[in-house]
Amino acid sequence: MNGEATRFKEGNKAGEKWSYDDAEKVFNEMLQFAIDNKKVVSVQQAYIEYGMPSTTYYYLEQKFPALAYIKKGINDIIISRINTKALEGDYNATASIWRFKQLGETDRVENHNINEDITQELTEKERKERIKELRKKLGDK
Repeated sequence: MNGEATRFKEGNKAGEKWSYDDAEKVFNEMLQFAIDNKKVVSVQQAYIEYGMPSTTYYYLEQKFPALAYIKKGINDIIISRINTKALEGDYNATASIWRFKQLGETDRVENHNINEDITQELTEKERKERIKELRKKLGDK
């Protein structure tokens, strides 16, 4: 016998502690902890106060990328919490906006495009009326 029968087919997994189901359970418990503990304002604070070492958290996050949806849930809770506290005046608004950006939020950009045919011939009266209308739209009197 050359040892083939006794070798692991996909590497030695006998010493592995974490399965996906175990990791998902712990991440969901951490999510619930972040929901229940109103003072949690970062993912790092969530796993540290939950009692998970940072090395374990990052190991599981890297090993099971599918857990990203739970991390996003924790982030969403934190963003909502910071937003509410900033609007109530409990948190500094500028610091809160900075924190949102650190958590991946972006500024909303709005573009208003008005395409109109300005090449048509207008009478003097029509031109003055049109200018008046446009000034109203722009808020000029």
